[in-house]
Formats: sequence, structure tokens, C-alpha cells
Amino acid sequence: MPHDPELAAASAELRAELRDDRPGKEAADGAGAGPEGAGYVAYACEDKVAGLVRLPLDGNPNASMGLIAHPGEVSSLVASPDGRWLITAGGSDASIHLWRVDTDALDAAATSGGTGADAFAAQLDGGKGGPVYSELVDYFCYAELRALGEETTEERHLTGRVPLSEIGNLLRACGHYPTEREVDDIVHEVAAGGADSVDFDSFLRIYINHRPAVGISNASIAAAFDALGANNGGGCPIPTSELLRVLQSHGEAIAPDDLAQCLRALCGVSSLDEAFNADCLDAKAFAETVLGFEVGVDA
Repeated sequence: MPHDPELAAASAELRAELRDDRPGKEAADGAGAGPEGAGYVAYACEDKVAGLVRLPLDGNPNASMGLIAHPGEVSSLVASPDGRWLITAGGSDASIHLWRVDTDALDAAATSGGTGADAFAAQLDGGKGGPVYSELVDYFCYAELRALGEETTEERHLTGRVPLSEIGNLLRACGHYPTEREVDDIVHEVAAGGADSVDFDSFLRIYINHRPAVGISNASIAAAFDALGANNGGGCPIPTSELLRVLQSHGEAIAPDDLAQCLRALCGVSSLDEAFNADCLDAKAFAETVLGFEVGVDA
């Protein structure tokens, strides 16, 4: 292997650091022990990225960072015993990279991003004073009223909390469409702490951490129609009867009553036949008529 002076020097420095186990020796640059003794977790993704997350793992997006460590997959990551160094191994690039840990930038980002709910609200378009935040507040309030009963004439006593059973509906109302299994995972995550309901700040943290980075697009709907059996690719028409059969029998099957309820909420009718009055349905018609997408506009 060709001699690399920089790699040799870095390796020698690493060996010297690891041998230095004198009592009272502290991590350089505060690595491994940030403000008030905060710890850190190093992670590596399967594809390219490695980074750090500052503890506690509260979902604060400002308390994590990642960088492209390799041009392809990252096959392994290890930390030195003193937390000052990380070593990543690539796959197809056949390389090993040595990283000095410096948490100053991560600490500064976590501090400047605010604390508590403010750190999560800042991730929304327009921040806490923007329209997205206001919509989330409105949906949360409606979910609380819905849980107390929509048609009651009795006085309601609002607590500012929503039961966990409303989490799935609330997320979908806000434009995130998790599967039932994903909703169960979220509910179990919250319930593990002993809670049976969430306040708005807790819901905001759930929404920020679980919403997809990219929303549903017209192209993704066309791809879904292809997967459901549309002919010739590109979201070409599928018989309405076949679409109904697949929706009610494959994957997370939708019960007929649930499907009718969804259609009433979205289209004001109880069946696809009433909604389209056609034997076949393509992705474009489904996106515009059922989901309310505008032509050429993604969610």
C-alpha cells in the first residue's frame, strides 16, 4: 500500500492519544462531555452519512448533525475509548477514515435553536408565528373536541390533551399519512413513559420527528397505481372494481366501512363508483378527485 504521510501522522497521534490514560486526563475540546456533562451518541447510516447526536435523545433536530463520510455505504463505525476519535470503514471505496470529534458546533446549534417546544416549532415553515403552526394548533383543538364528543350539548372541560387513540387521525389531518403499524409504534413510544394522552408540545415533537422529509407527490401516486396493477406503467387506468378489491385485501387492508368513511370525508360520497362514475380509474383522476391535488402540484 502506498505510504500516506497524513494518514501515518494521524494514526500515530491516535495511538498516542489512546495510550494516554493518565488519571484525571480529560477529553480534548469537551468531546463526550458537552454543556452540563451532556453525552453524545455517534451513528452511521447505511449510505454515506455518519454523525453525532447530543443526549438526551429527545428528538430535538438541532441536537444532531451528519456529514458525508464515504462516497458509498458505511460498513462500520467505532469510537476510541476516550470519545475523541471516530473511525469509519467504507465498503466499495475500500477506505478507513479517521475523524477528530469536536462537539462545539453541535452544542452551538443546539443552543441557538432554542429549548423545549420552541426548538421544534422553528422547524416549521414560518416558525411559531407561521400558518403551519396555526393549522397544527387548530387541528389539535378539534381533535380534543372530537375526543370529547362532537354532537354533545353538555359543557366540555378542555384539558389541553388529546388521547393516544387520536394520534393517527391527527397526523393524517396535518398531511402526514402513517400506516397503522407506524401509528402503533408512535403510540407505544409515548405509552412507554406511562402517558395515555399528549399535550400540544408533545404532539408537535411527534409530528416533527415522524413526518416524511418529502411529501406525497403525483409521481408517487402514479408509482402506487403501477404497484396495484395498473396496465402499461405510468399510472395508467386500473378497473375500479380491481382497485377496490386490492385496497380491501392487500397490505394494510381497509375494511369496507372504513373505506366508505374515508370517501365520505374526502368526496362526500360512499363509493368509488359514485365518485367517478367510470369503470376505470387512473392516478391523475384519483389524485385530483379523491386527494384534492391540483394538476402539477405535489402535497
